[in-house]
Amino acid sequence: MRFSYRLITVLVSLAATGCLVPARQYHSAQTQSELDIGRENPAGVSMVNSRKNDNPEGTDSVVLLSHHVASDLAPSPEDQVDQTDQIGNWQSGSLLKPSETEQSATADLKTVSHQEEKLGPNFPDSMTVKTPEEPHLLFENAADQSENRDPPRERLSYHDGNTDVDELLESIPLPDSEPVPVLRLVDVLNSVYASYPLLQSALLSRTVADGELLSTQGAFDLKLKGGGTSGPLGYYKTNRYGVGASQPLFSGGEIFGGYKVGHGNFQPWFKERQTDNGGEFSAGISVPLSQNRSIDSRRAAQYRATFGREAVEPEIQTQIISFIWDSTYAYWTWVAAGQNYQIAQRLLEIAQQRNEGLKTRVERGDLSAIELTDNARLIVSRETALIDARRKLQQAAIKLSLFLRTPDGRCIVPSEDQLPDLFPEAAPLDPEQMEHDIHLAISNRPELVSLELLRKQYKVDLAQAQNMYLPSVDASLFASKDVGAASSAKRDKTPFELEASLQVSVPLQRRKALGKIRAIEGKLARLSVKIDFTRDKIRTDVQNVYAALLAAFNRIERARESLELARTMEQAERRKFELGESNLLLVNLREVATAKAAKELLQAQLDYFKARADYHAALAFTDTPESTL
Repeated sequence: MRFSYRLITVLVSLAATGCLVPARQYHSAQTQSELDIGRENPAGVSMVNSRKNDNPEGTDSVVLLSHHVASDLAPSPEDQVDQTDQIGNWQSGSLLKPSETEQSATADLKTVSHQEEKLGPNFPDSMTVKTPEEPHLLFENAADQSENRDPPRERLSYHDGNTDVDELLESIPLPDSEPVPVLRLVDVLNSVYASYPLLQSALLSRTVADGELLSTQGAFDLKLKGGGTSGPLGYYKTNRYGVGASQPLFSGGEIFGGYKVGHGNFQPWFKERQTDNGGEFSAGISVPLSQNRSIDSRRAAQYRATFGREAVEPEIQTQIISFIWDSTYAYWTWVAAGQNYQIAQRLLEIAQQRNEGLKTRVERGDLSAIELTDNARLIVSRETALIDARRKLQQAAIKLSLFLRTPDGRCIVPSEDQLPDLFPEAAPLDPEQMEHDIHLAISNRPELVSLELLRKQYKVDLAQAQNMYLPSVDASLFASKDVGAASSAKRDKTPFELEASLQVSVPLQRRKALGKIRAIEGKLARLSVKIDFTRDKIRTDVQNVYAALLAAFNRIERARESLELARTMEQAERRKFELGESNLLLVNLREVATAKAAKELLQAQLDYFKARADYHAALAFTDTPESTL
């Protein structure tokens, strides 16, 4: 604890003297962890990189320069102590004996404090800070990036002759960081349901269909009508006014009623326009007896609109299946592109790591310089392949962003940190389940539902055409009664009146009706053939999906075995090269063969999960059973 206090005291004193320089920090897309870097320069100046948690910018840290802590970075043997014992004593709270360097730093601290009292509180701001030229960074990586996807942590190296601060700081627990969650398939599908624009557009089809259905219902609205006629000049001066209402009946015909009043000197041939002083009330009903009895144009339009509203749902389901299929393809393509990028990155790292060993062997003279040149060529070639793999990964992420959106509909381009480490394990498919899945697909597929609703619409058209073939026979009943004082001495308007009528009309050839009947019957026959073909196509879709799934599953098993064999051969060839029994060309061929086997396994896994998407689409699933992916 005393050593920690003295170390902090020295660092505070250096900050007070203005020995501060900016240094770049490492930022991770997944974590907010701190990065500490210890630097040494040839002049023996030790630097400690420390980032403050309250730094609002998050981009610059503070490097404290100590000209006093390490006068000699290579401690003498007599000053060295067992680092393990030091760490144990530090953790147990025991006191460490201060070294001469620490005592010197303490003395310098007193001098600096005395100078600060003279210069005032603004002393650090008035200092001119100079950064040493090309300081040497001392760090070591925590783990291989191919095995651990977290960014390498660079640790502080600080030596004062007696104590290894790297080991001291390593024993201090770091705050837990929040990793970026891995993007799962279910996250993409939830985004499609929540904010995919084309799905929102498809759902608006319901509003369109509801409006069309409501429009056809307007044919049965209650109708009000009224008017008046006045003739103030001429021999026959008259005034007539009236109002009425009519209500069409869904079973055919209509009922009606009204009120009218007619005063004045009417022509003898228009005496029916004249009413008693109180006016005339009337009511009636008209009923079809043959044509338009079971169906007419108004009811046929409403039937078609009703079936059209029902047909919107399978159309929406068809689009949902398509959107899920497209988004699933885009997701697995993105996952495969990410793993392909890792394969290319690993190939490049192998060549880069081998380069240092080749330099050493060339310097010793046991390897020709051309081998080093050939390895440099491999590095450049693999860098080109890595650039192309990264481009494909970026393109796949951009395509996936069409389906991955914020709640307000903005596209989200997923980052590399959200990639899953591996494809999920492929599950075998039971061939005995195929017949059950075929019947399930036939009952679920929206295409058949749409065709059945279209058949119902054709049947409505057929019924209307057959209705036109019937003769028109309409019966009506009309009643009226005048009220008030009589308008004539004969009182001929006062009695209650009742009138019944029958109207008959029929075209003799009736070719219009016969032509419509024949055309609609042909449409129904054609539709029946299409329905049968659609059932057969659904059956073949399920069979093809099963074949693709079984083939992809078997390919995964074989590709995994091929990859293991390729890795064994690669390791053996690399060992022979280290012993001088092989050459770089053969090693490169083995590495390329391993990468090819890894890509074949990757392609087999991609084909399998795409076949799974085809399987869900064939069975008309609108969600994914792999909810944990």
